[in-house]
Amino acid sequence: MLNWIKGEGSDHPLADGKRVREMLAELPSDPFKALDELRGWLQAFDGIQELSPARKLAVVDAVDQAARAPLARLTSEYLASGGQLQRVQEARISTAIGNHSRQLAAAYLLLLGRHQAGSPGRGGIRDNVPIVIARALRATAMRLKWQLLRYAPIEPDIWQILGRLWHYAEDHSIEDARLSVYPGLDSTPRREFLKPIMLAISSADSLHATKLELAEKLIAHFASQCLVQRQPGKGCHFLFDLDAGRAPVRLVARIQMTLGIRFFGPGNSVQAINALAAAVQIDGAVPASTGLDGPQDPQTVIEVLRHLVRYWSPQSPERSGERRQSLSQIDVVHGFDEIVAKLEGNDQNLEFGAAAETWNVENESEGGFGVVLPQSKGDWLRVGTLLGVKLSDEPTWGVGIVRRLSGRDDSQRYVGIQLLARGATGVRLRPASGSGETQIGVLLPSSASDSLGQGELNLLLREGTFSPQGSLEMLVYDRTYLLMPRRLIEEGSDFDVARFRVQQHAA
Repeated sequence: MLNWIKGEGSDHPLADGKRVREMLAELPSDPFKALDELRGWLQAFDGIQELSPARKLAVVDAVDQAARAPLARLTSEYLASGGQLQRVQEARISTAIGNHSRQLAAAYLLLLGRHQAGSPGRGGIRDNVPIVIARALRATAMRLKWQLLRYAPIEPDIWQILGRLWHYAEDHSIEDARLSVYPGLDSTPRREFLKPIMLAISSADSLHATKLELAEKLIAHFASQCLVQRQPGKGCHFLFDLDAGRAPVRLVARIQMTLGIRFFGPGNSVQAINALAAAVQIDGAVPASTGLDGPQDPQTVIEVLRHLVRYWSPQSPERSGERRQSLSQIDVVHGFDEIVAKLEGNDQNLEFGAAAETWNVENESEGGFGVVLPQSKGDWLRVGTLLGVKLSDEPTWGVGIVRRLSGRDDSQRYVGIQLLARGATGVRLRPASGSGETQIGVLLPSSASDSLGQGELNLLLREGTFSPQGSLEMLVYDRTYLLMPRRLIEEGSDFDVARFRVQQHAA
């Protein structure tokens, strides 16, 4: 932890450590107001000429530490909602955190710049330069994460800042300086640099917010085993140009080497990730040694671990089907109720309306569609959103799920849709026990093997309907079928997708 510097003979309130502590104690309890006030300190302090570099570092340290509690509160609120916050509140939270992290990184960068330029008093912060670099890296990584959480375009200056900081760490041979970045948090500049660039190549645009947060924490756990070096090598098959201001990419061919290119990758961590996934599978619990906050769902942890292994492999993950450019349009509705309403032809009775949006398709395959939308359109979209989908010139509705969502620029974003079924049929369901109300479901004939005559089928159900012990009777095509539950395939905010065995049927 940085030591407080005593007063410096200036009448400015930030020159007096006692006054600064009093001001921090008077921060508003509202996290938005607290962050706004702290950001004002960061914006003002560099222009105060009477403050020495050491005092300025002490002020930034105080602001940084004071902001951790309101940042944690807002992050918890965002993630706990499961994507159900109003869009305005989501934007308010992400803007507050993004603005703070931007200003915090800028404050640390200014201090570093003054030190590099040989400003008077630079010796007062010399010993803390590794901490300044590590904290600037963490603040920039926070900016990156929140842009990924909002599926927004990544601002290019993020890559510029990461490159500049790593250059400095290398040039001064402090990449592996072991330090206490914050009380109780030990790390090195190398680990702090690797965490954001490893997250950037982990296909974060295909992760729901809670899984992205989990991926970030797991990457932090394994970062010490990851590599960054000047030459490619085993476990080091991605590259990042420190000087180009562009996102890191996979190494796929011969490249023109420049002084700024660094190669990085998972090193030997994939073996440890696979071992952890196997241990969680066997034990049904996540070891405390991973450092994850609070209890975690073991299956979700396994899914994220497998996701990391898939995207950290030396070869790009294979696509499930060939993509073709397309000029077609699709009509889209979202949510379980709207899909059922479209299938039953009673969508006009929904209070909230089920008017379909029409989207232009950029590419398609047997497994789904790639769509480019204006940023202003489909503001309800999240990874994992359930969609009703049909080609605009066809009558049949299918069912899909948003699997990828990323910003291309300030005006557009890309939406990747996986089709669960190109055609779907509404069905009536009731407990096989005879007790309980009749419910609505959707039959998903995703392939010929899912037909009723082949013994198994997939159903789209309202959230919470599936039970591994609950057999169902299904009425469809004027026939009744007894369905035995096999497994839950997927669950979302308003739906379950489950597989059943057709035990018997009667006319």
